[in-house]
Amino acid sequence: MSITCEDLMGLKHFQSIKLLAGHSGIHRTVTWPYVVITPSVEEWLNSGEILFIINSNEHNMSNWEFLKRIIIDCSSKRISGIVLVGSVSDLDSIPQNVLKLSDDYATPLYAMPWDLKLINVTKEIIDLIVSDKNIQKKREIFIERLLFSEGDTADSLHDYAILHSIPVKSLHFIFSLTVTQTILSEGNAAVSETMSILKSIGELNGNRFPIIMIPSGDTIIGFCSVDSDIQVTHAVDYITAIYKLLITKYTPRHYALAFGSPYLSLADMSLSYKESKQALYFIKKTNPENHIARFDTLTLYRLFFDINDFIPKSASLFVDKNLKTLMDYDEKNGSELITTLKFFLQHNCNLIKTADALYIHRNTLIYRLNIIKRTLNDNLDSALTRMSLFLSILYHEFTQSSN
Repeated sequence: MSITCEDLMGLKHFQSIKLLAGHSGIHRTVTWPYVVITPSVEEWLNSGEILFIINSNEHNMSNWEFLKRIIIDCSSKRISGIVLVGSVSDLDSIPQNVLKLSDDYATPLYAMPWDLKLINVTKEIIDLIVSDKNIQKKREIFIERLLFSEGDTADSLHDYAILHSIPVKSLHFIFSLTVTQTILSEGNAAVSETMSILKSIGELNGNRFPIIMIPSGDTIIGFCSVDSDIQVTHAVDYITAIYKLLITKYTPRHYALAFGSPYLSLADMSLSYKESKQALYFIKKTNPENHIARFDTLTLYRLFFDINDFIPKSASLFVDKNLKTLMDYDEKNGSELITTLKFFLQHNCNLIKTADALYIHRNTLIYRLNIIKRTLNDNLDSALTRMSLFLSILYHEFTQSSN
């Protein structure tokens, strides 16, 4: 998925390197090791590098202002961490204000002794990054074939997974996690950062239900494979719990999590993916608590998606037949008859509850309902009529938002 500072701490040569400060930033993604050889480094960095700063005459460890400047200047570049290479006496004398600055910017700050060969450390990091990229590339190809390839069969997809050690079980589903443009505009690193957090938390899951995730624009697409229906429930609960941890960093409106239905065949993952996107649309439309939706629990809206795909013209004619006179009246008079009717039907034709929901007086509601009945030339006594009107209103809202 991506290598983080925490991953580096498990490497053989990194065992002798001590984490001094910036513990809260160990989930940052590491893109490459970079050895600092100039007083200014910001213009040479992209994002995600781990910096090795060597005690030299030009910027020796006694000049801690140099290090503080790097921590501050590189915060906008989102460097993954800093490794100080020097003698034990130098490293033991790091001022507290430097350590605090590292904590404040959540920048992991490490101490590396002179006798540890830098070439061995950087080579081990590079090997890990390259290996991870190769694994991630195979997973990206697998998910792309799952979702977008029309020529692959369930057997060919399964064979690819086995060949590249991608764990697949008997029941599979797709989930989508979107990050809003609000976060992306804050530095365009939210998806990468979210992926790192998901990876770190996801490793606690082990192999109970394997989860593979890849970034795609402002969305993280996830594939999960389990053994049974009960494990689907457990996996959804687990992914949802991770999501709820994420929204402690950003408000729920910055994220949305949607699940497609589970299927036995890998060949049906494109359908599960389509369902997850439809569930994301449902979140955008209805704004449910925590911005979470499962396609298989969308009830009536599942039917609306199919209607909109296969018989949109017939559905539009149905809506016009039931609502056009009310819509024309609202447009001509600036009234809210459609909204009033929706709330009235939604509250089972209860006058008191409807008036409370609309924040209007009961007599005002009765006045509006009388206009509705005259305009429709119907007294609304028939349950079938009320159902047709309510479905028409919901489908009209659904298609208007879609357009």
